[in-house]
Amino acid sequence: MKEKYIKNESNKIHFKKSLIFSIVILMLICLPLTNLASVFSTENDKNLNNTLHTSESVSWTANGAAISLASSEQWYPNVISDGTGGAFITWHDDRNSGITGSDIYAQKINSAGIAEWGANGTLICNALGDQSNPQLISDGAGGVIITWSDERMGASVDDIYAQKVNSAGITQWEDNGTLICNADYYQFEQRIIGDGVGGAIIIWQDMRTFPTTFSDIYTQRIDSAGITQWDDNGTLICNVIDYQRSPQLVSDGAGGAIITWEDNRDSGTTGFDIYAQRIDSAGITQWDDNGTLICDENNSQLDPQLVSDGAGGAIVTWQDSRFGVNDIYAQKVNSGGSVQWDTHWTLVCNATGRQFSPQIVNDGMGGAIITWHDERVATDQDDIYAQKKNSIGISQWDDNGTLICDANSDQLHPQLVSDGAGGAIITWQDSRFGVNDIYAQKINSVGNTQWNDDGTLICNAINDQWYPQITSDNIGGAIIVWQDERVATDQGDIYAQKIDSDELSIIINSPINLATFSSTSGLFNVTVNGFWIHTIWYTINEGPINTIWYTMNGGLTQSFTVITAVEVTKWAAFADNTLVNVTFYVNETSGNQASSSVEVYIDKTTSGGGDNIPGFDLVTISVISVIAIIILAKAHERKTKRIQK
Repeated sequence: MKEKYIKNESNKIHFKKSLIFSIVILMLICLPLTNLASVFSTENDKNLNNTLHTSESVSWTANGAAISLASSEQWYPNVISDGTGGAFITWHDDRNSGITGSDIYAQKINSAGIAEWGANGTLICNALGDQSNPQLISDGAGGVIITWSDERMGASVDDIYAQKVNSAGITQWEDNGTLICNADYYQFEQRIIGDGVGGAIIIWQDMRTFPTTFSDIYTQRIDSAGITQWDDNGTLICNVIDYQRSPQLVSDGAGGAIITWEDNRDSGTTGFDIYAQRIDSAGITQWDDNGTLICDENNSQLDPQLVSDGAGGAIVTWQDSRFGVNDIYAQKVNSGGSVQWDTHWTLVCNATGRQFSPQIVNDGMGGAIITWHDERVATDQDDIYAQKKNSIGISQWDDNGTLICDANSDQLHPQLVSDGAGGAIITWQDSRFGVNDIYAQKINSVGNTQWNDDGTLICNAINDQWYPQITSDNIGGAIIVWQDERVATDQGDIYAQKIDSDELSIIINSPINLATFSSTSGLFNVTVNGFWIHTIWYTINEGPINTIWYTMNGGLTQSFTVITAVEVTKWAAFADNTLVNVTFYVNETSGNQASSSVEVYIDKTTSGGGDNIPGFDLVTISVISVIAIIILAKAHERKTKRIQK
């Protein structure tokens, strides 16, 4: 009996070991799957709770951040980068027009779209009479230098003044500005660049000798302390007979400047031509007296614009009527004043119809990107085109330019800035919906537009938005500023918007294309980037819309991940061995939209979602394991009975 008892106890121990072994095997098989199910449940809980991850990158309020909402009119803003993701903005302002006339104001806005120089800007000049057409440049030390045309001495006496403002918005030079030029009659159309050492070089159109030589070109340098450095009332650039006008300038990279202008000295033969001059840091002209000829083809060449070539020279572009209608041409001039491109390479665009108002930016590789508004379709439809010229003058994009926007009605006043990667961001005034709105487009280094067809909406507030200006945000995006009549048609205010380099996008991180799902959908991991995010939704095989997230977000640029499963009943309705296309969409409050698709394969012999092991099912494995335990138990029972006998 004792021996039988010992055998029975031994058999019980063996049974327990077998049972434990079976349970362990079951756990080893099932736990990874149950853990995976737990993860799915957790992630779905996250989705249900809208746990979204917002990046540190922000943009501004839908339809723009207010820069000035003062009474009456604020006109013709200009903008430059502050070097830290924000911008300096200046404009002429009629809030006190009944007392002092038009004044000059300025504002600094930081990278988050917050104005830093007080409500409605800081006063730069409110001398009696009108001050107008302010231009500005960074002082290289967190502040800005502003110049303007000034009628404090009388309505028929326009002079040139300037003021420096520090990073806190406090003026640094004489109250109401330091005098740059008060020669007889009119000085106007001033432009400004930095001199590289905290001061500035200013150029203007000057009528001091009218009517003998009509209008001439003069320039002045002012140092960081507000002291003029060259001849009193400016150094002469050109004073040949007839009109020299519309001057533009760019740094020569050595403390001086390269200047270009429209020149009518040969009005009886070729009309207005394009000339240029270089002046060094001491105020001494470097090229031919009264300028080096850039172009003197028949008829007029007008509206010259220029940009540095990065090697002491410049690339100049203009609108050209040598064949009776306006086309776009360009020329490169080196540091010694010699033109570099053969006639064959100077053409930018000669499409049917007229092309106007070229604007230019350096491409970072010795060439330039040029944009203009274009009437090739019809005289009552101005569109936007662009072209890239390399360093030897060869056009890089489509013949006669790459289309930027050909929406209905007019697109006017294009402006552009480098994207820092060989492309550009272009903005314009757009009347496709009957009133003027602001749009923008990014074009990459090879001439492919990057954002929505016909441009991304920047502002479509009620009434008109006019005259956009643009500057870089120094991280591949841009800040755009404009004059805005949303309050009333007789009250122009100033608004601004920041647009990120990547704009709106939606990316499916997982599953990978052609992944296998079972009859129950697995998880889709989707990353969204954009601002003013409104709705995220998906469709299956282009079927009905299924909204998974909805908000009126109001302006923050966001980068976040949404993890979601497709609705169970819809997924279960698909037949086995089916290829399903799932498309995720996102839009903004402004109407812009992006999408991304993935195809997944339904295999109903699998379980879970995505990256499953075909032929295995959690329930099946559990049942098999339980049966195995029962079989082991029965075998043990039979063995025990035999022993007992």
